[in-house]
Amino acid sequence: MYTKHKDCKQFIRWKCVKSSSFKCPAVLKVLSIHHEHNHAADQNNIEAVKSKAEIKEIAKFSGSTPGQIFNEVINKIPKQALMKIPTEESIKRTIQMQRSGNNPVEPTDINDLIIEGEWSLWNSQSFLLYDNKSENTNERIIMFGTDNMIHLLSQSKEWYMEESLISS
Repeated sequence: MYTKHKDCKQFIRWKCVKSSSFKCPAVLKVLSIHHEHNHAADQNNIEAVKSKAEIKEIAKFSGSTPGQIFNEVINKIPKQALMKIPTEESIKRTIQMQRSGNNPVEPTDINDLIIEGEWSLWNSQSFLLYDNKSENTNERIIMFGTDNMIHLLSQSKEWYMEESLISS
């Protein structure tokens, strides 16, 4: 198994993951192997690396909690490979870091707030009903909801609103 070492002008250089611990000289330059490994493949480590990659991929798109993601993936791993997996807390931190990398830059002003893509959806439905950002007004109005929520409101004879939901 190899890890990316560096980008060169004409190729990408990869090193064996055991280059430090076993002093393995195996290097991969794009498709050209320059040394053979001096150790056997560790199937359990391969399973662990695949599982960590799967956890990161799920974390990007799933709304599940880190604990749920951890349990979902761990239950599929062969028992022999479990000892190669980092601790549950370490994996949960990895999930949180993976997700924070997907977050947009936090705005310093309401006019800097950009609501688009996945941030304008709820359960794969459009959730941003109205945003007057492009109207160059001094007060920004943002409305969230779904078409079904609007339909339910239209069918209601009375609406109740809590004052704390009104923001200035």
